[in-house]
Amino acid sequence: MRIWTIEEEAAALRERFQGVNRAAFARDHEVKGGQAMIYQHITGRRPISIEAAMAYAAGFNCKLEEISPR
Repeated sequence: MRIWTIEEEAAALRERFQGVNRAAFARDHEVKGGQAMIYQHITGRRPISIEAAMAYAAGFNCKLEEISPR
C-alpha cells in the first residue's frame, strides 16, 4: 500500500467530515485536542497521530488504513 502525503490524508479526512459536527465527534470519540485538532488534521496543518487515527477509524466505523496508511 502506498503511503499518503499529509495533504492526501487531510483531503480524505475532510471528505469524511462533510456534514459531521466536529465538536460532537471529538467529544463522543475522545479526540485529544477536540474540534481544533480535527480542524488541523483536515486542513493538513498537523499530521494525524496514531491516537487520532484510531479515534477517527472507530468513529467512522472503518479500518485504520482508510484514515492513514502510515
